[in-house]
Amino acid sequence: MRRLQSWPATIGLSLFVGAIAGAACIAGLVFLAFCGFAIFAPTHGGVLEGVGVGAYIVFICFVYAFFIWLAGIAILGLGPWWVLHQLGFRDRLAAAGLGFAMPALLLSLFGAALWGAPLGAIGIVVAETIWSSAYKYGAGAEEISLPDLRLPG
Repeated sequence: MRRLQSWPATIGLSLFVGAIAGAACIAGLVFLAFCGFAIFAPTHGGVLEGVGVGAYIVFICFVYAFFIWLAGIAILGLGPWWVLHQLGFRDRLAAAGLGFAMPALLLSLFGAALWGAPLGAIGIVVAETIWSSAYKYGAGAEEISLPDLRLPG
């Protein structure tokens, strides 16, 4: 098992891996949707052209989703995770709850509550991937050294 003692290395790698997991889930859904579209709506250029266009669309969706998940995890997920970590909630269940709650709450605030549950499910996959990278295969719950953010005095 590798030992990553520093906070930026462990968390940075975990966020990166989590963003890849989220982007892979989104790209997989786009792929499934494209396969359904290709079956029920034949293309004018033939099957090979349709496959090439579909692969390009799935790749582009993966790239965009990666950056969106990375920004979302860093901006919206890191703060609540830090609070849960400080309170001692460092298990898989806490990660899954946070992973589901953040996308679902965010989409509910913007009036897209219909998409909250599916993206919350993907959020669980992302959170479990981050948990596995940071705690199980990373430094461990007790070994991650978070910066001391208390005011002096």
